[in-house]
Amino acid sequence: SLETFKDIKQVVFDKTGTLTEGHPQVIDCTPVGDLGENELLQWAASVEQGTHHPLARAIVKAAKDRDLTLLAAQDFYTEAGLGVSARIEGKLVLLGNLAWLGGNGVVIPDLKEQSPHIFVYLAIDGLYQGAIALEDPLRTDALVTIKQLQNWGLKVVLLTGDRQEVGESIAHQLNIDQVFAQVRPQEKADIIQSLQKDSGQVVAMVGDGINDAPVLAKADVS
Repeated sequence: SLETFKDIKQVVFDKTGTLTEGHPQVIDCTPVGDLGENELLQWAASVEQGTHHPLARAIVKAAKDRDLTLLAAQDFYTEAGLGVSARIEGKLVLLGNLAWLGGNGVVIPDLKEQSPHIFVYLAIDGLYQGAIALEDPLRTDALVTIKQLQNWGLKVVLLTGDRQEVGESIAHQLNIDQVFAQVRPQEKADIIQSLQKDSGQVVAMVGDGINDAPVLAKADVS
């Protein structure tokens, strides 16, 4: 691996927990219908208690900070890169991105996700209930690290499952030219393979978390 490392020309970075702190914070709750802000957060946190994703931890923490009691939930299910579901009080609750809700038949209003923030959406028994906005600050060493790699003549690429606006915002702050956004975990390895094939170059991958295992295995050095 060390011998290979000296030949790398491109370094691909995961975003969450790699370039960002990996400790998102809830900054806004926007309910619709009969739910209030606290109720929206309470239902969302109750679903998220079944997983350990950074967004899940942030939502659960925000609920506890407001002294909200988590509701009893069962039948937890996670779809990597999309969202989670569970049954609460006999109702099917979905929480995740727009593709997750839409793929489960939820009719979603015309939402314009222009903000660089991260959004998750809640539906109860097929009815859209609102959105929660989060932000994940950059690591303090991210900018200097990227700058040093670029000074060494290496091309830096950002790879993220978040929306294009989120990916581009991070890339702009770090002066990264190439961004692959809204990429499912299983698709990340395909992008690495494509970069290796198209450029004929040795590609390194920097990531964390179990979702990054396939893409770390596909890169020449990780």
